[in-house]
Amino acid sequence: MAAPASGAGLGPGFDHGHFNLGAHHQRQYRAAFHAAVAAGELRPLVFPWSFVGSFFLPLVYLSIPHTTRPWLYRMRWPVAAAVVFLNVRLLQTTSAANEAVAYATGLIAVWGTIWALRLLIFTRPQWDAARVERRPRTRRQNENGVSNGTEKKPTVMAPLDESVAAALQHCEYIWQPFPATAPFLTRLGWTADLLTSLRGAGWTFAPSSSSLHLARLDLTPLASRTGTPRSPTYRAFLRSRLLHLALSSLTIDLLTIVMRRDPYFVFGPAADGEYPSTIATTTTTTTAAATALPPFLTALPCPRFTIPLLRNLAALAGILAGLHLYPAVLQLATVFLLPALLPTTTSTTTSTTTAVELWRHPALFGGFGICVLDRGLAGFWGGWWHQLFREGFVAPARWVLGRFGWEHGRKERRRRSWDGRMGKGGRRSSYGGCACGGGGCEKELLLQLQEEDGKVKGGTAGKVKKTAPRGPLAKAAELLLAFLLSGLLHAAGGYTGVAARGRAVVWTPVAFFGLQAVGVLLQGGACALLRRGGILVPGVTPRWLRRAGNLAFVVLWLHLTCWGLIDDMSRAGLWLFEPVPVSPLRAMGFGPPGESWWRWDGEYGLRWYSGRHWWESGIRL
Repeated sequence: MAAPASGAGLGPGFDHGHFNLGAHHQRQYRAAFHAAVAAGELRPLVFPWSFVGSFFLPLVYLSIPHTTRPWLYRMRWPVAAAVVFLNVRLLQTTSAANEAVAYATGLIAVWGTIWALRLLIFTRPQWDAARVERRPRTRRQNENGVSNGTEKKPTVMAPLDESVAAALQHCEYIWQPFPATAPFLTRLGWTADLLTSLRGAGWTFAPSSSSLHLARLDLTPLASRTGTPRSPTYRAFLRSRLLHLALSSLTIDLLTIVMRRDPYFVFGPAADGEYPSTIATTTTTTTAAATALPPFLTALPCPRFTIPLLRNLAALAGILAGLHLYPAVLQLATVFLLPALLPTTTSTTTSTTTAVELWRHPALFGGFGICVLDRGLAGFWGGWWHQLFREGFVAPARWVLGRFGWEHGRKERRRRSWDGRMGKGGRRSSYGGCACGGGGCEKELLLQLQEEDGKVKGGTAGKVKKTAPRGPLAKAAELLLAFLLSGLLHAAGGYTGVAARGRAVVWTPVAFFGLQAVGVLLQGGACALLRRGGILVPGVTPRWLRRAGNLAFVVLWLHLTCWGLIDDMSRAGLWLFEPVPVSPLRAMGFGPPGESWWRWDGEYGLRWYSGRHWWESGIRL
């Protein structure tokens, strides 16, 4: 990255176009981080040691069979305590010179804790979890035989997509529970898949009385009830992800040029109306001039309203572009590059893994119309927005409610036996149904209070089993706790993002997500009152009017509350990060003077780091 013009000697009338505020502040932040590392106050994020608590410790423990070893199952509590301790230390001592890695450090620490506790404490994967796996097709004697005078017909499964059609020529799909008797590496692979399958595609948590049921992929819809689509062909998948990649890259390129000129996106909100004096000048007047608003903002009419609106729209566009960019790259690499890494004696149609198949990679976001326009703020967060973290957020609330017998509005006791099945009072259901299982359909707005409740996918024929619906208080508790955990997650990112500067304000992201829960409850209550008063009548009130009302509430509520999250991201310097290495706009001369079209420098990419101890050394991210 070429150095911008120096800040020394700037006057009140200096030209913004010849001073790169973002690059100047970025250099100062990096210098502060490296000074903190040299002083032993901070450490960089390194692989593998920074991931022991979040990934490797749960991976090893959950790969050891404990369904018949009560003493080993009780060891999950010390393991969970170790996970919490290691991740708290990671949060306290680790950051990065790269703004995105610094922010991600906090996410890794908190999310690693939440997800590990879900698998260690709040659920029982070795009893209840199963994944879809392929196995070579075999001829079974009873497949076309006669039982009780009735001829058995083989199960015919319609291909879900091109990848399934190719695999069905040689393989069949089965539900694979925890392979307790398999070699350690097989168990390790099963657990690693569980730890990394955040959205749950190809997994179920329905307890089973037996194993190796056929998985009915033909019951998996190409689009869930939330409108989350799947690609039926490789061509459609490639076209969709390349489009996301191109649009996200161009959006990020434009936004990084514009945002670096706005002091709000460089420093965050001004404290007491003034930005920090980070410019190398000798007068307060010069510092104020250097951090003044750029001309394209000062020229806006009604600046008190238009500037916050424009900033919120820019931040939303940046977040959406980033969320589409990296998943598109990861999905393309998984589907098209990972098969090349499989053993040469194993083809993608005869291997047991389903990770390279199209149905495992649905789109990240749901349908805007069916979620936001039809369901309002609850649909925005429960169906349209990505559901990567949802399972971890709702698991603690459901566990607590279940322990106190409040989950279904009545006290309910269950005894679990050590043979891997449910004991008296427990429910039995075999694996099957939608191959999304308990998590592949993006959870379909379960956070929404008005959502139809009490359905669990199960049964070998894809039947739906009814359970007692949760009461309104249980739903509200689950909703509030889920949003508060989301707030803590993002607050941790902001905390590690400013670790070298000490400007963290951790309550603002928590306030933002807490207000989203309030908004969902508020809109749901208002709609209930309108229906009860005969103002909002289903089937009578025009659909366009209901949709307009939902959209207006979502836009207004997000605009009034998003400061809590965007302020924190700006303080962390997240908008200074350059996700795309090449800048076409800078190559065409639209960037600040002196900036190269190549955006990555030594703080991007992997590098070996030698710490003071061997457990601090590793691959620096």
